[in-house]
Amino acid sequence: MRILNILNNSALVAVNERREEMVLIGRGISFGRRAGDEIDPAQADKLFSQSSPIAQQLLELFQSIPEEYFEMTNVIVRYANKKMKRELDKGIYLTLFDHINSAVERYREGLLLNFGMLEEMRILYPDEFKVAEWALEYINVTLNIELPEDECGFIGIHLIQAGGGDIPKVNAVMRIVKEISELVKEKYADQFVTEGVHFSRFVTHLKFFSVRYLNHDQLKDDEPITFFIEQELRDAVEECLNKIVDMVEGKYGEEVTGYERSFLRLHLCQLLKKGGKSYGGKD
Repeated sequence: MRILNILNNSALVAVNERREEMVLIGRGISFGRRAGDEIDPAQADKLFSQSSPIAQQLLELFQSIPEEYFEMTNVIVRYANKKMKRELDKGIYLTLFDHINSAVERYREGLLLNFGMLEEMRILYPDEFKVAEWALEYINVTLNIELPEDECGFIGIHLIQAGGGDIPKVNAVMRIVKEISELVKEKYADQFVTEGVHFSRFVTHLKFFSVRYLNHDQLKDDEPITFFIEQELRDAVEECLNKIVDMVEGKYGEEVTGYERSFLRLHLCQLLKKGGKSYGGKD
C-alpha cells in the first residue's frame, strides 16, 4: 500500500493495489512516514474503507478533536482487546474518541454526570469494568485531570456495545438488578446480608433472571424447587420474595414463574442473617 495522507500519529490514508483508499489505524503508525511511502497493512490494528460511515465520521472528528485523544483511544482499545481476549467492533474507535473529548470538555466546564448504576456494572460486567477503570486512570494521568469514577460506567457501556452487547437491553437488565438489590438493602438490611460475596452472587443471579424475564424466556417446570427453611426464617424470606415479585410484575407486567421464584427464594436464604452468619443452600 502507498500512503496518500498522514492524519495524525496513529492514523493515515493509503491506497491499495485495487486503488481503494483505506484508513489505517495503529499506535504510532504514521511516525517517521510521509505521503508516497509504502506501508505494510499488517502494521495496522484496524483498516477502514475511506468511504465507510465510520471512516467518514472519524475524518470529521480529526478536524475538531485534539490528536492526543485519538492516541489515547488507540491505546485503550489495544489494552481492551488484550485483556478481554476478543476484538472489539471497529466502531469503538469512533465512540470512545468522541466520548473522551466530551468527558474532558464537561470536566473543564464543571459538569459532572452521575452514571447511577456503577456497582451493578462492577458486578455484572467485571471484565469491561476493570478495563474501564484502567482507562479512566490512564486518561487522568495522561491529561493530569480528575475525571470521576462515574466515567467508568460510561466507558464500560462503550466497551459492552463494541463487544456485541445490546445497550438498551443491558441498561434494562442493570435497572431491574438495581431496583431489586436496593429493595433488599433498604427494607431488609437488618435481616439479610447486603454486602460481600453472598450479595455479589445474589446480584449475579439477578442479572440472569432479568435477562430471561426481559426475553420472555423464564425458567419453567411443573414443580418448583423445594428445600427446607427453618420456620423462624421462612417469614422473612417469603416477605422479601413477595415484595420483589410484586415490584417486578407491577413495573414490567409479566408474571414471575414459580420456578424463578424458587431460585430467588434460594438466593435469599443464602443472604439470611442469624448470629452474624448467612444461611441457605449452596449455589
